[in-house]
Amino acid sequence: MAVLAMLATLLSPQSAAADNTADFPLRPIRLVIGAPPCGETDTLARLVAEYIGEDLGQPVIVDYKPGAATNFAAEAVARSEPDGYTILLGGRANITHRTMYPWIKYDYARDLMPLGLVGTVPPILVAGMHTPINGMQDLVRMAQERPGELTCGSVGSGSSSHLICEILMELLGVELRHVPYRGSAAALTNMIGGRIDVQITAPAAALPYIRAGKLRPLVILGPVRLPTLPEVPALPEVGIPGDDYRLWFGLLAPTGTPAQVVERLNQSINTALQNPKMVETMVQIGVDPATGPNSPAEFKKLIVSEITLWTGVVRKHSVRPVDLAGEWGEDGESGADGGN
Repeated sequence: MAVLAMLATLLSPQSAAADNTADFPLRPIRLVIGAPPCGETDTLARLVAEYIGEDLGQPVIVDYKPGAATNFAAEAVARSEPDGYTILLGGRANITHRTMYPWIKYDYARDLMPLGLVGTVPPILVAGMHTPINGMQDLVRMAQERPGELTCGSVGSGSSSHLICEILMELLGVELRHVPYRGSAAALTNMIGGRIDVQITAPAAALPYIRAGKLRPLVILGPVRLPTLPEVPALPEVGIPGDDYRLWFGLLAPTGTPAQVVERLNQSINTALQNPKMVETMVQIGVDPATGPNSPAEFKKLIVSEITLWTGVVRKHSVRPVDLAGEWGEDGESGADGGN
């Protein structure tokens, strides 16, 4: 009877779950992103998947769920089983969801659990070659001479590129006309074609066009210059208040994920970020790898502070999606390239 009782305990669902947690992971992991294939977010996601999968000993498969500025993906993960086998590559675009999209039925801070920061991306402000804008002084002068005529493209209403444009207009005392697009590729194409004047975008998206002489870089919207664009000044050098509008990317899991699983996934993130090959590739695509203490608790502090800051910006400037049906379209691509 004692032996049978012991076997029953070992075979119980609770015991099996404990063993599965201790041995995590036992099967492939799904990494969900709110972007389509071939964009900057996809490039980073596949890189993260490769190196954390190597450490975990299981394949990590990228799953694409674009739409609503990456919030369809975040909601899908928030509603998934909290077992560590479905995780999210999230970013700043997610944190304004309750302000921007009241119809979304999840709460980013409540329903998702931070695992660890992956990296940050300082955006870059670029101008079209059809304009005579060679620097920030030219932009300010022209915008003051022609209020509301110069256009500022973004990857969608409420995206980081849009919100930063609103902040810059306030700081510089100028008025630009915001033009939202379905992702950075469409915005950059239109800028090269002379349809928009300036745009805030990820360096990786703009770099090929800058090197080809099709776009003119104005300023790095971060505290320091970029190794890939050493000739472009950073914010403190051009006299603009505020020195850091960096985007961020990190991994999150559904709330309720066992602590042991969270710890293992955080460990895999930090192990991957210590791999010189991964770090080198991240730098090449314009992403600064996370450094220093990179615990779930530290990542949560960042998210809380970002929610306070950027939801305040959304409310202050009354930012709303222009037209959910028209702006997102069936492909749901808005805000996808770069995820922010």
